[in-house]
Amino acid sequence: MAIYNYRKGSTTSTILTKEQLLQLRYATLSGADFLQSSDNHSSIQDKLRNVYLGNLNTVFGINSVSTIATRLSLIYDGMPRSTRNTVATAANTSVNHFSVIFSNADSNGAKLVTVNITYYELFNATSGTTTLTLPVSVTATRYHI
Repeated sequence: MAIYNYRKGSTTSTILTKEQLLQLRYATLSGADFLQSSDNHSSIQDKLRNVYLGNLNTVFGINSVSTIATRLSLIYDGMPRSTRNTVATAANTSVNHFSVIFSNADSNGAKLVTVNITYYELFNATSGTTTLTLPVSVTATRYHI
């Protein structure tokens, strides 16, 4: 069994709709929940099935639901619980950021929002290969009205 760890990844800037903010929030929450509870493989697939592929790619760096589920399972099995909890807590912080940014966009009548998303990379500690990403911080830089 491989050992997994995390490291701070990149920060990217992107323009999102309010619907995309909600989908990114939901996908990130689903990933964080899985790392803390180990839902079964099909459960995470069911949760992510209605998320647009581009939004899955924005959250996980992968746009295949089955690959995301497989990799989350590998990480769950190969990452110590305390490390998984650290990653999940950071991801849940970004879930809150997505919620606040959505609320601000909605109350301001913004159609689009420019955000900076900072990621953790979850990686195979032996090979150094990134397995998937999770947002850990999201900041709005501009609301487009």
